[in-house]
Amino acid sequence: MKSRYAVYTGWILAGASLLFLPFLFAGHFSGSPDRVSESPLTIQDLFESKDPFDSIVRSVTVAGLAQLGVEEYELPGVNVCLHPDTPRDQAEEILRNLPTWIEPDGTRKVDYYLNGSRWSYTATDGATGTTGDPITLTWGFVPDGTIVDGSPSTLQAVFTAYMGSTNWMNKIRNAFERWDAAIGITYVEVSDDGAVFPGSPGVLGTRGDVRISGRSIDGPGNVLAYDYYPNTGDMLFDTDDVSYLLNPLGNYGTLKNVCMHEHGHGMGLGHVTPEDCTKLMEAYACGTTFIGPQDDDIRGGMRYYGDPYENNDVMADATDLGTITDTLITENLSIDRGTDLDWFSFQMGGAVTIQMDPIGSTYLLGYQYGPDPTPISTDSISDPDFCLYDSTGVLLDSVYAEGMGATEELYQYSLPYSGKFLLKTFRKGGSGSNIQRYTLTIIQDVDVDVQIADGDLPARAEMDLTVRPNPFNPSTTVRFNAAAPGPYNVDVYDVSGRLARRISGTASSSGVVEVRWDGRDDRGNEVASGVYLMRASLDGRSETTRAILVR
Repeated sequence: MKSRYAVYTGWILAGASLLFLPFLFAGHFSGSPDRVSESPLTIQDLFESKDPFDSIVRSVTVAGLAQLGVEEYELPGVNVCLHPDTPRDQAEEILRNLPTWIEPDGTRKVDYYLNGSRWSYTATDGATGTTGDPITLTWGFVPDGTIVDGSPSTLQAVFTAYMGSTNWMNKIRNAFERWDAAIGITYVEVSDDGAVFPGSPGVLGTRGDVRISGRSIDGPGNVLAYDYYPNTGDMLFDTDDVSYLLNPLGNYGTLKNVCMHEHGHGMGLGHVTPEDCTKLMEAYACGTTFIGPQDDDIRGGMRYYGDPYENNDVMADATDLGTITDTLITENLSIDRGTDLDWFSFQMGGAVTIQMDPIGSTYLLGYQYGPDPTPISTDSISDPDFCLYDSTGVLLDSVYAEGMGATEELYQYSLPYSGKFLLKTFRKGGSGSNIQRYTLTIIQDVDVDVQIADGDLPARAEMDLTVRPNPFNPSTTVRFNAAAPGPYNVDVYDVSGRLARRISGTASSSGVVEVRWDGRDDRGNEVASGVYLMRASLDGRSETTRAILVR
């Protein structure tokens, strides 16, 4: 039986700009293409072909393939990014002849659907469950001398000699720690026995699932690194580019970006467009500017592996948030598929305010060689809602009044006792399996005016004061009802009672007044993240509510 290629893309340096050049390496690929060439291209065909595309592929793949001692390969799918100097007519001709598994109607818009693979087996977990379930990946540095794609690894010797220490390893560790904090993968560093690379799966006590190596690939300034898709995930740096990779600017931002980008492929993610340095998984690198996983990258990882608090899909596995005595903000949560549920437990007495705030951003999104990028607003992918239960699972309240993209709030709910309560979050509206990230805020309510010296507050309903969005960054809008025209103040206090900002104005008529707070104090300085008391005063009446700034 002929072995099959897995498509891989890696970053190259061309002149003064970095771009990503996809190329092919033999490795496990769990997805299967929708369409393949009727006449599969063999390695012999690649040697003899005069086609310009074949020439590009040959220049970056044949040497590696020959080292593997492989006589014949099928090429069911090829993905390539051309040199920027390639003439447009030639580039279009090459791209028109690419075999592809992107559906022609463009329905596979989101990049992490395109590869279609996640880790299905790891050394720690065995079988890893279904899409959205968390996994544990072991990883480690292969010893120098390990045969990696046909040649001995020299990563440790070359990088250590250049840097004068092994501190570069800490930058690699930082990269895995960043992914660990963002999605439902737990990373554990282990030792390595030096087995041949790739094709030696992780074994507990022997080697990791993901193995880091390096050797000379193509001289300085071309391929920086490459990585295999799941279930292999092994990564190889080009030691010829040591001076570029170990540039200390941005706290070694280049090395961390390249490592996190390549491991993005190693967890199953593909490339996104446009290339404007707003997403880690873009084809073009961004020099020493530290990017790290952004909204789109995190959503891709969550689609496959859930958020860092998984698996909490059933009441018995509720994530314990502990005892809450003031305010607890839990960030980076997600409804990672249509049927996903998140359960949490917490200890509290008195009254509670709970807010579920969809988070995200608006940006252009496409995938490599797909249609032109289109706008996506990830803070309104779906309509997340929640229910509050007592410790035995008896429903106390359901909160689902708001629609897509809006914050759901249970305001100053009087708890029936002091003790344990349960919270279930879910998706009420939306379509498909897109990922909705959200922030969960739980506040133990006390008298909101305890830090303010000028008297009691009237009932909330009198002015109907609201703050949206909440939590917010960097600005929010304060809304309240004016019973009559006249001057008003909106005062912003920190939790110590210090007046941070006063915004004054005049209501020209009765009705709703809207005031924007930009997260700055009266001197124009940005205030720190935290809980703020927003007090609106008009015509002898005032009302106060909480707002949470998350920078």
